[in-house]
Amino acid sequence: MKTLRKLFKLNACQFQRESVVSLAKKLLERPGLFNVQSSEDEHTVEAGAINIKYHSELVPQLVHDHKYLIEIMTLMITLLEEKQFEEVMKNVILLKYELNRHVLTENHRFYAYLSKCSIDSVRFGKARMTTKEVKESMQMLMKDVNRFFSYVSSKSFELNNASYDNFRLRCNKIVTSLGRRIFMEEQYLYPQYRDYS
Repeated sequence: MKTLRKLFKLNACQFQRESVVSLAKKLLERPGLFNVQSSEDEHTVEAGAINIKYHSELVPQLVHDHKYLIEIMTLMITLLEEKQFEEVMKNVILLKYELNRHVLTENHRFYAYLSKCSIDSVRFGKARMTTKEVKESMQMLMKDVNRFFSYVSSKSFELNNASYDNFRLRCNKIVTSLGRRIFMEEQYLYPQYRDYS
């Protein structure tokens, strides 16, 4: 319980014990970085002392994660419109956890595999970007999201009628940033992930 609060920088007066416990149960049920299923369709790329494996189910898992993140954001915005502030904050915590888990999986399994397979550039419509530029672009998109989480994690923040407009603007900004990231990955990057052995 203390670890979960510390991880998300929760203000204890904002959430009841039951809500944190129910969130933790939801989080434990989700597949992720620590319980990725192996398949027979795995291949290894040697990268120094590190073995980075191709997993045939990785992209479908990441697309599933995207759908789940969109569901959380949609619910968060719906609850915000209904001014159910406590429920909104529960979904903010869930979004933060799920997004961090998803980004860790992508960075350590997807992007690492592409870079170790010498995928030097990716075509974005008519433009072409190097793999390094793509990764930097994705990091820039995540800055808005991290600023949002810092904002709602501050001790002085409380979601109420007074903070509603500012919170709503920030929510719209992260939804746009995440939507752009999801589109770029699914349209241009995920098709690059294949067995290069």
